[in-house]
Parts: sequence; C-alpha cells; structure tokens
Amino acid sequence: MRTEFKYIAIMLSLFFQSCSSPEKKEQDFVGAWKSNDGAVIELGADGNYTATQIDYYNVYLEKEHKGKKFDFAGKWEIISEGKKSKIELHTDATFKDVGIDKTYTYNGDVRSHKLGLTFEISGEGLLGDTPPWHLFVWIGDPDDVNKYKFVRQ
Repeated sequence: MRTEFKYIAIMLSLFFQSCSSPEKKEQDFVGAWKSNDGAVIELGADGNYTATQIDYYNVYLEKEHKGKKFDFAGKWEIISEGKKSKIELHTDATFKDVGIDKTYTYNGDVRSHKLGLTFEISGEGLLGDTPPWHLFVWIGDPDDVNKYKFVRQ
C-alpha cells in the first residue's frame, strides 16, 4: 500500500509540474514582432522599443480615428500577474504628439494623456502557455475573440 501511494504521489507531482506555465523571460521577447496589417514592434535587449504603424482603432477603439496609424518609442517590460504575464510599453509620447486631440485640464494647464500599450502574451497548447509566443490586445469584447496580434519575425 505504501509503495502504491508513493507512485501515485510521484505521478501527481509530475502531472502538476507539466501543467505549470514556463517562466517568461525578457530574452524570449527581444526582437521584431509584426501584425497582419504591417505594424511592427521592435523590443530591444536594453529595455527600449520602437513601435511603427500601430493601428489606433485596433488599440483604442475610437471610430473617429479609424485607419489612423502612429509610431512611438520608449521602454518595455514584462509584468507578471499570477500565472499570466503581459508586455507593457511605456513612453513619454502623448496623444497630441501623434495628432489625436485627447486633452484634459490640470491646475489650469491643458495636457494630453501619454500613450501606452499593454499586450497579453499567449502561446500554443491547450492553455496557450507554451512557446512560440504571440502578443495581442483584444479588439472589442474578448468574447468575440478578435485580436490585434503580433508574431515574432
């Protein structure tokens, strides 16, 4: 009986280890990522990035700017939220810098919000938790399963 219990415990341990998501490291994401519409995000090993020809509507869902593409650059990082990880793109560029009038007033000064994007990370397998990875943002309701997706080049 003790031997059977030991084998069951070992099998369960191996099963749960195989179910765990591999840790995502920055070096796994360094390089060029491209979407079907030609937008490109270059993630550098130094923590810097450039994003070119990003479709404004696919990211922010504002119909009055449908078809508008923009470029920006800054710093990137991986953010872990439990078993899920995301890529965050930070920048000092504002909406005004890319020709979008999204302003607010603070202490009498008219300011423009900073641009920024957060990409979900998904991959292959039943749970989407094994490489190769892709980056995406949901376009609208996630129940519609419509993604603005970037794959590594």
